[in-house]
Amino acid sequence: MQIIRNFLLFLVLISATSWAQTKKEKKEIKAQEEAKQFEVIKQLIDSGAYEFYADWANSFQGRRINLVTNPNHLKMNQKEASIYLPYFGVAHNSSPAYSNMGAMEFEGTVENYKVKINEKKKQTTVSFRCKAKREVIDFTLTVFPNGNSRLNANSSVRTGMNYDGRTTAPELTP
Repeated sequence: MQIIRNFLLFLVLISATSWAQTKKEKKEIKAQEEAKQFEVIKQLIDSGAYEFYADWANSFQGRRINLVTNPNHLKMNQKEASIYLPYFGVAHNSSPAYSNMGAMEFEGTVENYKVKINEKKKQTTVSFRCKAKREVIDFTLTVFPNGNSRLNANSSVRTGMNYDGRTTAPELTP
């Protein structure tokens, strides 16, 4: 009986040791994959041509709205932007000119375009300013290695919004 118990204890110790090695190996493989994905994202942002599509909108009042079925985009092509993002916040100006602003919209050249790369956190951050018809909007796009992204939009006449979604290479249309 003692021999069987010792043998079982030996098997448990062997299996625990091999499990710890595979966990370490899995962690290393995950880190290598994340590093590859981070390089792809850096190259995408460096190319200057990328697109962001939001799945969620987050207002500063705490509302979280699903945007999967709502059209939205931020398309960047060498500092030329096309932006259409639904807006669910509050306007600071009570003028009638601001009463029908349903989305953050912009077409044209952006200003103050900056890219910051955080190697330690493996994040790429793009910031720029858009002077739209009635407002100035500062955007900050943070892209994570897997393509998931967060876009912060701060307006001069409305409360800010955050958008969660994905950043990808531009879609080719025939």
